[in-house]
Amino acid sequence: MECRLTRIRSTHQNLRTCEIVGECPFEPAKGISFSMTATPLDPAMTVRLISTTKILKTTPSEEGKVMEFETENSAYKWELLDSRTPIAQPDRATAS
Repeated sequence: MECRLTRIRSTHQNLRTCEIVGECPFEPAKGISFSMTATPLDPAMTVRLISTTKILKTTPSEEGKVMEFETENSAYKWELLDSRTPIAQPDRATAS
């Protein structure tokens, strides 16, 4: 799924840009980390991999196409950019 991840706040600078547009296999889900890939910042690299710590809270809105979520150190806004229906994490992955 094509998605956008926007940093709302953070206690660190591990994410070098405030906004990332790329691909994610699943929508964010409470209890697990969120991962996505994007075009790398360094042209010598082949892919940019973004992975958060475990998600503590999710707040969906706008018919599942936008979600805010919080981790231990950060808060993000996730947006689905294509017309596909968001794909939920498999049940085995969402168990806390």
